[in-house]
Amino acid sequence: MTAKQIDEKLSQFRGEEALPMDQLCEIKDLEKRLDLLLNVDNLLQACQQLYYSKNFLLVLEYVLSIGNILNSGSNRGGAYGFRLQSLPKLADIRGNNKKNTLLKFLILQLENSNPDALNFTGELKSVTKAAACSSKALFAEVEVMKKDLVKIKKLSSDILLKRSQTNSQDVKLHNDVEVSFSFLPHRFFKIFPSVLFTPVSTLSLPGPG
Repeated sequence: MTAKQIDEKLSQFRGEEALPMDQLCEIKDLEKRLDLLLNVDNLLQACQQLYYSKNFLLVLEYVLSIGNILNSGSNRGGAYGFRLQSLPKLADIRGNNKKNTLLKFLILQLENSNPDALNFTGELKSVTKAAACSSKALFAEVEVMKKDLVKIKKLSSDILLKRSQTNSQDVKLHNDVEVSFSFLPHRFFKIFPSVLFTPVSTLSLPGPG
């Protein structure tokens, strides 16, 4: 990995504290770490954009309302939510003339009532990048990093316990590790927050027909 490539990757992280190039080159598996950080950064931005996009939320509310109308009179009506996996069905469900789809009906309703909501894609610019990432792969890589960090913490403690004489560098290493570990819970929660909710009822869009 060349210095130019390292600099290009680092330039994609805004607000990160810069390190001298000679120190960066000493970091083990730097390229893999930078790729992981970039993927996590994209994932975090995408989650934030999805969470705070009012227009996207409004579109989902319209989908929920349409689904409840279609399912009225059945045990699927009056739902408080629906599975996101059902969204592709909007393009599959057709009317009697087989030309109009539920998706077209949704767009028509939004155009008449809330046309600004159709611009929700402009609020989700990082979602496309994040969609290319594998969440399972990210979880696996983070778990490996967590295990490596635990080993580092143990090693730093062993240095102080087993050595009869410790120099200032040993003490500094141990203190640095302890400080870094104090921030880890917050950082891991930021990357993979636990979203807990209890669904009362879920919506299932009817199959195409």
